[in-house]
Amino acid sequence: MFHQLLDNPNRIEPGPLQAAARKQFPDVVRRSHLDFFVAGQHPRHSGKFVLIGIAVYSPRELQLLDAVDASYPDWRGIAEVAVFDLMECKDPRDVLEYYLPGPPYRLSSLGFRSVPQSPIVGIWDGAVLSALETGLYDTQKLLRNERLIK
Repeated sequence: MFHQLLDNPNRIEPGPLQAAARKQFPDVVRRSHLDFFVAGQHPRHSGKFVLIGIAVYSPRELQLLDAVDASYPDWRGIAEVAVFDLMECKDPRDVLEYYLPGPPYRLSSLGFRSVPQSPIVGIWDGAVLSALETGLYDTQKLLRNERLIK
């Protein structure tokens, strides 16, 4: 479902293809088992909340969302999973300010010495951020450990 955003049978130039993918992304999210997360939104304060930020131009990150969506029977009723397009951020630090629910975060308080890479996955238990990873390898590992992908 998500990976199809970048299917290109008509050989469209990369720029317009990526722009079209970004435009269609919210609709694809609505057809999935995932929720679309809007900057400044606050998740529920009970249970597990998982937030995944991806670069819509990345086929591997779209495949990651396909894997999470396909694993819905395993996490249904256990977690709420929401996603957003990292390209909505004008500055990489906007991720921390607008897309990580809860108190304002500093990179250093989250263990980062530089701006995180994509994708980014945050997990909250109740209102407390319990895990945060960036980069494809580390986010896949976290999502596997949380039984959100196989």
